[in-house]
Amino acid sequence: MIYYLDDGTPKSMMSCGHSIAPSTLVEFLMNLVDTHRSVIKCPVIMDQEVEDQDQDEENPIDEMCLTEWDFDYCEKAGIMTESERKYIELGIKKNHEIYEKKARVCETCGDGFYYKPPGS
Repeated sequence: MIYYLDDGTPKSMMSCGHSIAPSTLVEFLMNLVDTHRSVIKCPVIMDQEVEDQDQDEENPIDEMCLTEWDFDYCEKAGIMTESERKYIELGIKKNHEIYEKKARVCETCGDGFYYKPPGS
């Protein structure tokens, strides 16, 4: 899962076959939490050659990999501190509940969630 380049730089091989530096992975996951996202997808932009139908030349276009990554795998590949792991894991769960399931944070305790019934 983790390998080292000739210069000693660590890289993590992800499930889609792309690699990422562990510190970059941690920053990426923290950014997902901060931007209210809960699904972890490979951010690698792949350069592909696509033939332009209007011209006889080939033009490169960019397409993202977007393979979904499992949090448990990311946790190991990211070499996280305990505080980073907690922040990211809880943040992703909270984002999933609030932004995907439309739950609301409990105003009393601030930790739990409640779901507003439809039509109320």
